[in-house]
Amino acid sequence: MKNIVKFVIIFLFITSCSKKDDLYILSAKTSQLKVQKDYRSYLGLEYYEFSKKFRLEGDIENSKYFASKGLNIINNKEIIPENPIKWEADKSQIKLMIMMQKRLDDLMQNPNLVQLIPIQLAHLNYLYDCWISRESKSIHISDELARCRVRFSKLISEIEYYQNDLKKDKTKPIKQVEPIFKHFKLYFDYNSHQFNQNALSQLLDFTKFIESLDTNYKILLVGNTDRSGSQIYNKLLSLKRVNAVKKQLIRNGITEDFISYRAFGEQYPDIVTDDGIKKQENRSVDIFILISDIYENFNDFDVLQIKNKIYRNNIINKKALTNIES
Repeated sequence: MKNIVKFVIIFLFITSCSKKDDLYILSAKTSQLKVQKDYRSYLGLEYYEFSKKFRLEGDIENSKYFASKGLNIINNKEIIPENPIKWEADKSQIKLMIMMQKRLDDLMQNPNLVQLIPIQLAHLNYLYDCWISRESKSIHISDELARCRVRFSKLISEIEYYQNDLKKDKTKPIKQVEPIFKHFKLYFDYNSHQFNQNALSQLLDFTKFIESLDTNYKILLVGNTDRSGSQIYNKLLSLKRVNAVKKQLIRNGITEDFISYRAFGEQYPDIVTDDGIKKQENRSVDIFILISDIYENFNDFDVLQIKNKIYRNNIINKKALTNIES
C-alpha cells in the first residue's frame, strides 16, 4: 500500500511539471549543479528541493516561485532573502526576522566564507526563506516552520562563530628580544691616534671575544676626544682614531661590512670638564658590539641609549654577583 501511495505522489509530481515549468527546467539541471560544487549550485539545489515540497503539498504557485528563484540563482542573478512583510508574516516576528536578515546579509558580504563553506551558507539562505515563507498565514505549517526557524538560528550562530575565529590572528607574536651590547674601550695619548700598549692589549682581548661568538653581531666604533682643542680639530682627531681602530680590526680578520663608525669629537665625554681641559678618560674609541638575530645594525640606537643599556646591565650583573657571594 505504501509503495502505491509513493508511486501516486511521484506520478502526480511528474505530471504536474510541464516542460515549460521552472521546476521541470531546474530539475533538468540538478545533475550539472551537483558536479559544480559552488555556492550558487548548492543554493540552486536547495531551492529545487524546496520547490518540490510545495509541489507535493499542492501549492503550485509557491512551487513555481521558488523554482524560478533557483533558476535565477544558478544564472548568476542577484540573491535576495525573502521579505517577511511580503509574506504577511506574524507581526510579532517581523522585527526578529529583519534582525536575522541583517545578520545573514553581513555574512554574505564576506567572500572568504562563500569560498570556504558554500554548502553551509546555501543551507542557511534556504532555512531563512523557509522560515519566512512558512510564517505566511496562507501556508502556515507549524512543524516545518519550527524546524526551519530553529535550524536557522543555530546555524547562523555557528557560522558567525566560525567567521570570528577566522578573523583572529593565528600567527604567534614575535617576542621582542632585548639586544645584547658588549663594550670595549681603547684609550689614546694626548693629541694622538696611535695605539699605545694598553690599547693594543684591549684590541687583542676584543679580537678573542669576537672569535668566540657563534651568533650574529655588528660593531660600532665611536671616536672621542677631550676638550683641549677646537671643536673642529677634535672632530677630525676622533675620526683619525676611529679609522685607525677600523684598519686594525680588518687586519685582525674582521669583515669590513660588520663595522660602522661615528666620530663625535668632544661631544660625548665620559667625564664632563670645562673647555680646554686635558682628560685621559675622554681620549678614547668605544667599541660596541651588538649581538642580535633581530637587529641588523645600529640604526635603531643612539650612543647614549647604548651606554645607558650597558650601564644598566652592569648594575644588574653586579647585584646578581653580590647576591651569589652573600
